[in-house]
Amino acid sequence: MGMGTMQPVSCLICGDEGPGLDIRGRRICSSCEELLLYLPVGHDAYEYCKERIKLLWVD
Repeated sequence: MGMGTMQPVSCLICGDEGPGLDIRGRRICSSCEELLLYLPVGHDAYEYCKERIKLLWVD
């Protein structure tokens, strides 16, 4: 059985192709993962990230 070409997975939030957390075939890069830990709820960037993360549940 042949190996298919693996396409890089880009971050759901920033589009980076670096290492990170893979969830349901999508990725949140390490930088965005760390950012989410420290952003205060209600901050514009937090709201943007929250909306992007909702895409994890869309097939």
